[in-house]
Amino acid sequence: PKMERTPTGDATYFHLDLVAADNQGKRAALLANRSGEDYMDAQSDPSLANDYVELHRADVLTVLADGERLLDLGLRHQVKDDICLTLRAFQETGATRPWQRLAIVLTKLDAVLKDEAKTERALQFYEGIVQDVRDQFAEHFIEIQSFQVAASPQFAKAVRGTGMVGLLSFWMSPPACLQPAKVPAVISIAARSFGRLRPRERADHG
Repeated sequence: PKMERTPTGDATYFHLDLVAADNQGKRAALLANRSGEDYMDAQSDPSLANDYVELHRADVLTVLADGERLLDLGLRHQVKDDICLTLRAFQETGATRPWQRLAIVLTKLDAVLKDEAKTERALQFYEGIVQDVRDQFAEHFIEIQSFQVAASPQFAKAVRGTGMVGLLSFWMSPPACLQPAKVPAVISIAARSFGRLRPRERADHG
């Protein structure tokens, strides 16, 4: 089915209960959805990011690169700027957390593959976006991964759900904020070498 664009305004939330194929336990996912235009407004007014409560509470942040726009020579650079400038605004206002994961997702993969004359150039440009994001923000996220998806393809170049299994698995990774940190053992050493020597017992001459 065709999905409508996300309206501007408050974020909407989707709650999913997921069960593994072996039926071993159930896990819940809470997905927050907000208009991209709202997020991009933070480029000119970074303080807006402080009102987006889902940013600092999410285990995984996901940014989308519209595949159809990457086919257009005049629009692809705007896609890159919007992603990098928006992430910069989030980071500079403290809206993100260093234990969060970041997913960079190329959408509408079917459209990219359909236009064969432009496919290679569009995919190369997307990989350039991913590299730029890693160069600028690797120290601000515990992990950055890229995905190429066709969630609801309009063309026969990809089947419905292409790439979504990998993205969903990434979303469901154990939250890094709950993983115990490894603390190295500290062994106290005397400041001076003779501090490690035991005193010699005196002989009894009585």
